[in-house]
Amino acid sequence: MDTQELIRRYRSIPLFDGFPYLVTKVAGAMHHLIALPNVGTPYLERLALRQYAANRLPTCLVLAPDAALYLSEGCPEPSAEPPRCDLPVFGRLQPPEEFIGRELFEREERLRLFAGGRTSGFLVDRPRGRRATPADRLRLSGAGPDGVPNGLERCGVCGRWRGEALLEKLDLVVAVFCRCDNHNRCARCLQLLADRRLDGAAYFEDEGKVLHVPAFMGLRHDCADL
Repeated sequence: MDTQELIRRYRSIPLFDGFPYLVTKVAGAMHHLIALPNVGTPYLERLALRQYAANRLPTCLVLAPDAALYLSEGCPEPSAEPPRCDLPVFGRLQPPEEFIGRELFEREERLRLFAGGRTSGFLVDRPRGRRATPADRLRLSGAGPDGVPNGLERCGVCGRWRGEALLEKLDLVVAVFCRCDNHNRCARCLQLLADRRLDGAAYFEDEGKVLHVPAFMGLRHDCADL
């Protein structure tokens, strides 16, 4: 499939037109949408920055069909191409503040209908890393006498394993995080979204396997005060 065909197919995905709103990439085609009040671009940009700073997941502020601001590692990037979502979800990630107003409520209802169009199927969040080099295979293949994969060491704070591991079947080098590395928080209550770090993270316990943490696990979080 050539590039033009990919672009055509991508632009055929419906774009939610209830501007402004926030989009958080959760996993694969799954994106979480939050309707925002019409309070002016500077304030909306600050809200988006607060959302990203807490969630630490790729975030986009969508202001219009041709105006978006992408937030991830590095500087915010303006774009004329907002994200289009094959699998939109709604009502799980909380914004930094509670918003009220009839106009916003009506857009939220439209968003609920927009996100409710996909009701079946499977979602798979695959491990993310880099393709192993010959040097990686030499350094990371196998395990020590205790069964711990080469490339991992215990954290001096939480006692869990961290470092790099080779997923030999995938020929992929993945980052392995301990509990201290968990930085994905709810933007409202600032508590952790899950027990483990999200967005392509992996962890190792003493069961002998490197396990992947799907980012959509963070959608199970409930704020205690809501």
